[in-house]
Order: sequence, then C-alpha cells, then structure tokens
Amino acid sequence: MSKVKNALTKYFSYPDHREAIYDFIRVFACIGVVGIHTTPPIQTPANAFLFAFFRTAMPLFFVMSGALLLGGEEKPSDEKLGLFYLKRIESVVLPFLIYICFWGCWVDTWHSIPQIVSLEELSSMIRLIPTVLYENLTGPHIAHFWFMYELIGLYLISPFLKKGLHAFSASFLKKLLLVILIVMSVATYLPMLGISLYFTNYFAAWVIYYILGYILTRKEMERTYPVLAVVGAIAFVFMVIWQYYHPDLEVTQFYHLQPHMMLCTAGIFSLCMLLKEKLTFSKKINWVMMHLGKYCFCVYAIHNAFLWNYQALYPEYGQRASTTILVVLAVYGKALLFAIVFDNLITFNLQRLFRLVVKLISLPCRRRNDRMKR
Repeated sequence: MSKVKNALTKYFSYPDHREAIYDFIRVFACIGVVGIHTTPPIQTPANAFLFAFFRTAMPLFFVMSGALLLGGEEKPSDEKLGLFYLKRIESVVLPFLIYICFWGCWVDTWHSIPQIVSLEELSSMIRLIPTVLYENLTGPHIAHFWFMYELIGLYLISPFLKKGLHAFSASFLKKLLLVILIVMSVATYLPMLGISLYFTNYFAAWVIYYILGYILTRKEMERTYPVLAVVGAIAFVFMVIWQYYHPDLEVTQFYHLQPHMMLCTAGIFSLCMLLKEKLTFSKKINWVMMHLGKYCFCVYAIHNAFLWNYQALYPEYGQRASTTILVVLAVYGKALLFAIVFDNLITFNLQRLFRLVVKLISLPCRRRNDRMKR
C-alpha cells in the first residue's frame, strides 16, 4: 500500500527545480499552432488579430527550444556528446518516427479517428511502414511536419552552438542580434518598396529564433524585458493592421523570419518572464501545465486530422472570430484526448523500450570501465 501511495505522491508532485513558465509557453504555443491551421485570412479586425496572434506560436517553439537547450546555467555543462544525442533520439526522433508512421499509415489512407479497422486493413497498414518511413526520411512528405526536420537539424548543432554562444559577452550578443535585425530588415522591407538587393542571407533560417531564445535567457537581458515587451506589442499591432489591409499576403514572407515577427516573439517571451511569478504561483496549475506539455508533440502531429472534420462539417466557421476560437479549442481538446491515449499506449512504452535497449547495449562498456577503475 505504501508503494502505491509513494507512486501517487511522486506522480502528483511538481519538481521544485522545474521552470514552470516554459510549460505555460509550450502549451500556449501548441494551441497557437492549432490556431495557425484553423484561422482563415478573412478581412475583419477580429480575424486579423487572431491570424497574427496565432502565428507567433511557431517562432515561440523555436525560442523556447533555444532557451532550454542553449541557455540555463552560466557555463555550458560537460555532458557527453553521445549522451546528448541519445536523449534527443529518445525524446524527439523516436516520437517523430512514430507519428510519421501513424499519419502515413492511418490518416493518409483515409481512416478517421477513431475507427475500427479489420485485421486485414491493420496488416496492410503495418506493411506500409517501411515505405512511409522511406518517403518521409528522404523528403518532407507530410507537410506540417516540416518543423521537425528544422528542429532535428538544430539539435545536431546544439552542443557546438552552445559552447560558442556561452563564450560571447552580453554586449557582443546584442550586436549579433542587431546585425540579424538589420540584415533581415533589408531582406524584408526593401522589396516592399520595390528595391531588391542580391546577397546571400545566411540568417534566413529558423536558427535565428533558436539563438534568440538563448540571448533572452542571459542574465543581463532581464533588464530589457519591459522594453522588449513594449516593442513586441508595437510590432504585433503593426502585424494586425497589415494583415487587415492585406489579407492575401504570402504567409512565409511576413510571418516567419521577418524582423517584426522576431520582435513580437521576443516581446511575448519577455512578457511571460515578467509575469512568471503571477502565472506560476500555483503548484497545482503548474502540474497540470507540465502534463499538458507532455502531449504537445502528439497534438501538433495529429491535430490536422481532427481539423479536417470540422472544416468538412462547418465550412463557414471562419467567418466569425468567436466560432474560430471554439473550433481551435475543440480541435485542441480532441487532439489532446487522442494524444493521452496514444502516447501512453504506444509512444511512452516505445521510449521505455529504447532506454532498456540502450542500457543493455551499454552494459558491457560500463562493466569494462568499472574493471579499469579498479
């Protein structure tokens, strides 16, 4: 009985060392991604607001990843490179492959969720797995998974990037951020005025948000949070106004790597840091957000399947901002319920199996090292 009590106590406790604010940002960004795919570019003030607001979610994911993997301690840890990659394989690559297989074998074969399938259909889906994996590992066959290819690439360079960034002084990092903003401003705003300069823009990649996440977590940057929050609000107002008057603009040319989006994202992150004590005062709420955050990857991977059902049943829902918000919450809720079941049945168990296999493989090496120490 005491073992059960201890297990329950451990499950319902919230770790004191955990930065709760990142769980809040992660859940908000996850809901925002659902909103990105749900909000149509309709020319009303409310829809323009939602369209711009939800599009801050994807940059926030990258900023938060950079804050967690590149920031933190004053000096980079001496974690072994192989151990770092093994952790990322377990937490990122393995779930990514699982969701690819589910999407390619279930959703792309026009099976709804949930749906009872025959053993014959299930067998044909399983036989599809090698083909689905090959197609998606040789190119982003599933469009909304593009984010994961970017993230995996960033994780590959993270240990080296972290060592380098930690060697920079605060003033040098501010200069780096200024150069990025200037270069991206030239690449973004001059073409709007009919002026095009040809040059190779090495900053035109999502790594700039990753680096921004690290810069914003430096101790010296805390003093700039109020200023960044105000600047971010101004950038957001600009985005809403521009969206209202230009509803047909190309999303990738306005909401991805542009300076106003960088400033807006930095402002939202800074605002969260300023409100950290007020948002994370309750350990019960923090516990809920932590567990919601566990399923964000699966929600991100699968939410489109639920969204398509709403788009088919209520094609006019996007005409009003209120119904758009309801659909976002409904899709997120359904995807979350699916994620809780799917991850606990499949993903988390395969991760446990992966850890066990790694442990068994590394056992002879550990024994040899123990003998050498003796």
